[in-house]
This record gives sequence, C-alpha cells and structure tokens, in this order.
Amino acid sequence: MNKFDRFLKHRQSLLIQYKMGDMTKNEFIEDNYRYMENLGIKPFTRIDNVKKAVYNYHYYNVSAKYWQWIARDPKNTEKERQSYLTESFNHYHKKDNAT
Repeated sequence: MNKFDRFLKHRQSLLIQYKMGDMTKNEFIEDNYRYMENLGIKPFTRIDNVKKAVYNYHYYNVSAKYWQWIARDPKNTEKERQSYLTESFNHYHKKDNAT
C-alpha cells in the first residue's frame, strides 16, 4: 500500500472514531495533522490527477485547523496567537486555491 492509500485509510479510520464519539474534534485534528506530518508527503506542486488534488485539499485543511486550534491555547501570548492564526489563514488560502 502506498503512502497516499495509507493516508486515506487512516483518515477514514479517524473519521469513524470521531463520528462514533471515540475521539474529540481536537483529538481528530491533532491525530490527522501528526499523521500527515509523519507521512512526509508535502503538498504537490504539479497536480495531474484527482488523488493529488484530494491530498492537497486535506493537507491544507488539516493544517489550517491544527494551527487554529493551537492559536486558541490560553498559554499563548497575543503575538504567538496572531502568528498561529496567520499560519492557519495561509493554509486556508492555499486550500481554497487547491480546489
């Protein structure tokens, strides 16, 4: 099984766990983000098939949600919070361009 197929299978597993109430939304976001980072697949610059487009969309969407979640941590200074929110917005922008 290639990395992309493993990603899809893992994501589907997380979705089922989340829908069944076995994990919180934050756990879902963090686990999804960490798994994508560990896979080591960065977004594709040349999108020549649907799988690459789907991966890019999910990569940017999960990254945006992750950084937004990190920004909400009350331990952050205002400067850190703004930095994390900017990171999140940048990923949302890239996600919108990927679709």
